[in-house]
Amino acid sequence: FIALAMGLLTTGLMFYADIDLTPLGETGEYVLELFVRSLNSCCWLVTILGFGSRYLGFNNKLLHYAREAAMPFYILHQTIIITIGYFIADWDAGVLLKLILLSVLSFAIIMVLYELLIKRIHFLGFLFGMKRATSPH
Repeated sequence: FIALAMGLLTTGLMFYADIDLTPLGETGEYVLELFVRSLNSCCWLVTILGFGSRYLGFNNKLLHYAREAAMPFYILHQTIIITIGYFIADWDAGVLLKLILLSVLSFAIIMVLYELLIKRIHFLGFLFGMKRATSPH
């Protein structure tokens, strides 16, 4: 909560405070502005990490599944997105429609590849960085 308060304070200083810093000179003004921006970034990072560790420290089946699928998803995503994007780039459609189509298709294809091939064929699972199951689920 202290980091949150400091983040809000430094954000207010950066955007809303109209303080005359000319007596500090050009270098002093620059150093103070850089200090406030850096402090602001640090405060928001500590705030996000602190609240995340306090309120997001749970586990369930979806998180377990996502944790297991993360590496294969990461390895496949660029190749699949570029391949689909290559074919839909010249379509006479709006950018938003292309983005939605690219997102949905690439996610679906990656998940199908993961579920039907990578997860079931142990050699492919090994190639995609998956750990072998130590006990049956």
